[in-house]
Amino acid sequence: MIRLMLGFDVKLIIHAGTHKTATTSFQSKCMHHREELMDSGILYPVLNFKPENKNIYKLLGGNIHKLSLIQQHSYLLRLLQQDSEEDVKRFFLESLEIAHSKGCEYVLISGEDLENCLIDNSLAQRIVEIGISAGFSNIQWVFTKRDGVDYFYSLYYQLATQRVTCNPLSLIESIDQNGYFVVSNPNGVFFFVFDLSRRVTALEEKIGCDIDILSYVDFLEIAPGFNLIKRLASTENSIDYFKSNVAVNRTKASLDSIEFKYACNYLSLDHSQLTFDLHKDLLVPIINIRLQLLDSIKVKIEHVMSQYG
Repeated sequence: MIRLMLGFDVKLIIHAGTHKTATTSFQSKCMHHREELMDSGILYPVLNFKPENKNIYKLLGGNIHKLSLIQQHSYLLRLLQQDSEEDVKRFFLESLEIAHSKGCEYVLISGEDLENCLIDNSLAQRIVEIGISAGFSNIQWVFTKRDGVDYFYSLYYQLATQRVTCNPLSLIESIDQNGYFVVSNPNGVFFFVFDLSRRVTALEEKIGCDIDILSYVDFLEIAPGFNLIKRLASTENSIDYFKSNVAVNRTKASLDSIEFKYACNYLSLDHSQLTFDLHKDLLVPIINIRLQLLDSIKVKIEHVMSQYG
């Protein structure tokens, strides 16, 4: 095996979200600083080959020449869900080979859709099995935990922009009963987990890997992911480059604009001013009803979310 021939171990670090915890900002920083990260002993790999599974090209609008520009690794989950294990193994093998050639102790991947593994443990198990068979000496998972109320509203705002039809009462009831809710759209099925600690404990027992939970505050301190990189870097003084360049966008849309998008999603309309002007008489009553519903369950949301800290 490559690992034995080259004489040192390489560990795989899987940063698996959760969603809405500055993962995109972290991924952008990792991509922007790939060379510096390698100098610090950390490989943030890119996809350097054309997968056999052509569905991944949809992420790029069909442009296969931009595969290496994908900043996050959620496509690994999608490949597994479509039984493309050979593509995943090739990705791991090539990443491992580069890590050895660059003298990197760690391969770091980051994909918020890997949050799905908290519910579908079999996916996590397959990732671990493929990683170990590829030659990684150890696999460690990292999740970031956000305050429950903030997480709920942040997800609720985001889903409106993604053509999802969503009832806030159904969402909070699902979280209350299951500790998570699930959303389906043309890109797949996605789980959003609130009972993170319990799910991580169960996953840890299932796959036999160490799993860390970082608080959202710790993950954001200094810069998104800085404390994670600090933990992995060969020397603490070598990571000043990770303190700048990409900021976290905390701009929040108004509730009126969010509910406008949800109303358009229900009616299969575009999110545009022209749509609002043409269908104002239809949209305004729907928006008002949704606003009233959200306001009426505010106490319930805070009560349910209080158990998730």
